[in-house]
Amino acid sequence: MSDRFTFTQPASTATTGGLAIFIACNTLLTGTVLVSLVRKRHDTVISHRNVVSLLFYLLYFYSLSTVSAISIIVGKPALCLATNIIMSLMFFFTCHFMLLVIKVVMEVDVAKAKRAGHLTYKQLIYNRYLKRNYYNLLITILIGGVYVVVFWAAAIELDYNFDVTSLPNMKTLSPSGECIRTNLVINAAYIVFLFLCQIYFFYHLSRVNDPFFIRLEITVSGLIYILPFLTLGTVYALVPQAFADSFDYRCVLIVLGIIVVAINGLFPVMLTNVKFFDWLSTLLHKDKITDREDSPTMKPSNSNLIVTVFNNEQLLHAFKEYATQNWAIENVLFYEEVNRFRSSVNSTTASAITSTMVADAQRIFDTYLETNAVSEINIDACVKDDIYTKLSSGFFNGELFDVAQKSVATLIQHDTLIKWQRTVSFKSRVEAIVHKAGSESYNGSMLDGGGGSSPGMRRSYGGGSGSGSGSGSQLPMLSSIV
Repeated sequence: MSDRFTFTQPASTATTGGLAIFIACNTLLTGTVLVSLVRKRHDTVISHRNVVSLLFYLLYFYSLSTVSAISIIVGKPALCLATNIIMSLMFFFTCHFMLLVIKVVMEVDVAKAKRAGHLTYKQLIYNRYLKRNYYNLLITILIGGVYVVVFWAAAIELDYNFDVTSLPNMKTLSPSGECIRTNLVINAAYIVFLFLCQIYFFYHLSRVNDPFFIRLEITVSGLIYILPFLTLGTVYALVPQAFADSFDYRCVLIVLGIIVVAINGLFPVMLTNVKFFDWLSTLLHKDKITDREDSPTMKPSNSNLIVTVFNNEQLLHAFKEYATQNWAIENVLFYEEVNRFRSSVNSTTASAITSTMVADAQRIFDTYLETNAVSEINIDACVKDDIYTKLSSGFFNGELFDVAQKSVATLIQHDTLIKWQRTVSFKSRVEAIVHKAGSESYNGSMLDGGGGSSPGMRRSYGGGSGSGSGSGSQLPMLSSIV
């Protein structure tokens, strides 16, 4: 038996005071971050990080850090069992990262497949299950349940730190009295196993677009705490004599909790601040315009720009490319589909409406509005229910999807479109279109925002089929409204 793993003595008064202050500060920080994540859960930066599993992930490491601190204060007998049980729940850590890595690698490919209108079986599985919060939670529970069973079976077999007869009094965890030693070895082996299972996704991680800095977060997490703490814990458990006698691994767990909250909780919350997001984008040389006075301020895009984009073939194609790379293609495709549907129905008399048009309306609903649809859009459930009721009752006209399109127009304007409007690629695309048409009216005003009525109040919602020719007739609007 090694005395390094017994933790029999409570902490001194000075240490107790310091740890008490740490627990209070850690509680305040974690609580603030959790509240901010919940309040900002609809922000694209947060929502793409699997909010439910992220909240459990942060709560887990807060609990691990706090219990480790308390165990130092009171000594081993009362807290060793609690520390071991919490460490056995490490699956919250592994599952959250497993799902994040898969998401970053799969998202753009799935968006491209949606544009093409055909998803592979693997993409369908990801789109229907792995990207949804409640399924993420279910997967976490299932994998975690298997892991906990395997963990305690291995711990009992190794007989390092678990003895069933000790449960009633919670004083010792094995005949040797050691604490957390087996946990470190089993957790390390499990994390390595999961890493090997995901080697395909880690291989492709560096090759995909990262519009919300998730890949950056994963990379920093791996370098700052996953690899160092994994290596340190394994070496310490197997070769404790290589460390100083005063070394206590519980202090490592305390520091780990703070680092996790900072990197995986505070960092995403900071990204919701536009100034910080722009600064980081510029620092990492992303496609951003940095010489505009209004670039730090996320103000609504000009309301006429969405009409112009969907009536100019070249702009619409470029916007679709941007939306695909930024994981927002569903809204663009729905907006375009409704434009086409309205144009088709409004050009037909009521008596001439065919079963094909009705089937087209049902297809749009099944593709974008149905629960768990392939390209489900994020709008109020009451709007979806109203459209479903109208379809079921036989109601049919060109305005069937108007309310839903207004909601999507708002999402596009206030998020994807305004971000695209502030990129270098947008500026160069507009200049190329105007230059090709031989217009001299372009003076850069497309980058400054202007007036105009809301697209939700316009009958055309972009007009026509949403894929205009990009002819010279569009140039006055193109050169003045944005």
